[in-house]
Amino acid sequence: MLATQNRPKRKSGLTARERIERYRVVAGECWETSLDLTHKYPQLTIAGRKISVHRASYETYVGPIPESLAVLHKCDNPRCHRPSHLYVGTLSDNMTDMWARSRAKRARAPTIDVSLAAELGKTMSQQDVAECFGVSQSTISVALRAVGASRGKTTPFGKSHGLGGRQPSKRKPDDINYSK
Repeated sequence: MLATQNRPKRKSGLTARERIERYRVVAGECWETSLDLTHKYPQLTIAGRKISVHRASYETYVGPIPESLAVLHKCDNPRCHRPSHLYVGTLSDNMTDMWARSRAKRARAPTIDVSLAAELGKTMSQQDVAECFGVSQSTISVALRAVGASRGKTTPFGKSHGLGGRQPSKRKPDDINYSK
């Protein structure tokens, strides 16, 4: 619980509640804050430590946050600190809620012309092909493997297949001196 919840930090200071209310901006149903516009989750300093405004608001208006639980938003607005829009839950609850509301940022699979990549792969390295398409070398490798055109013996990728381009060692195990 906040150490300065009901008493001022200093004689002329403000309580946590007064500080939260001082910077409140009502935006529709949500209570947003004018503090810290550079962060997704705005913060304020209370008793010498930074705390997210929504966490401070929950502790001030609702009560203490149980240990190992997070304060979650019902309204999907990270700047909101209205107590009726906040609830406590686990990080797993937060992830489940994120997927249920389609807030997860899914990585888009790059679209590449696999037949063109396979054709280029006959004369170029995978790294060079990847630079042509603006993707990573591993993306080209996966795409070429999917159509059976990667690391074949007839392509330039087939050098010492299985050794990653390295030549096998010419030393024999008997030549190694272990007596040091």
